[in-house]
Amino acid sequence: MTGTSSLLSDLEQSSSLPNVTLANGSATTVSGLGTANLSPNLSLSSVLYIPDFPFNLLSISKLTKILNCAAIFLSTHCIFQDLKTGKIIGGGHEAGGLYYLD
Repeated sequence: MTGTSSLLSDLEQSSSLPNVTLANGSATTVSGLGTANLSPNLSLSSVLYIPDFPFNLLSISKLTKILNCAAIFLSTHCIFQDLKTGKIIGGGHEAGGLYYLD
């Protein structure tokens, strides 16, 4: 999910999308769905667009299912590996306890 519409291609806005419950228990409205191009080889469809949401959050479960890949997390970085070809299709680095895509 993201609050930055410019990160999404093919953004389709709709008033009939469900609300999302955040970690603090509050509910917020999903305004649309789009495709996020995470890297030249890595894109994710059906990304939730929530206006003014201050973060970009990625569901590892969704990513691994849609792309048929493995997510490998190490202490300093992470990689995403295609299960069929074995090719590395993306990765990121750790900073402050969070992983950021490169």
